[in-house]
Amino acid sequence: MISIPLNAASDVSTGLMPIFIDKVFDALSELNRRGVSILLVEQNARKSLSTMSRGYVLETGGIALEESSEELKSSPEVQKTYLGI
Repeated sequence: MISIPLNAASDVSTGLMPIFIDKVFDALSELNRRGVSILLVEQNARKSLSTMSRGYVLETGGIALEESSEELKSSPEVQKTYLGI
């Protein structure tokens, strides 16, 4: 059996000052660069998509969209509905 490092984090930015949000996401990004898979459940979609390599959009308990972070960020539907652009 192969052992894959995995960390799970939920709502890491909730209630934090912006400077600390940046530090938390920098740490998550560094862990990911070191080969640690991260399952991140986060309301801050813009910051999450800028940090992670892949994204899943959940709606009513199911996966509505599944793409690379870059594809999700450039999607007109995602921009309008989830990123407020």
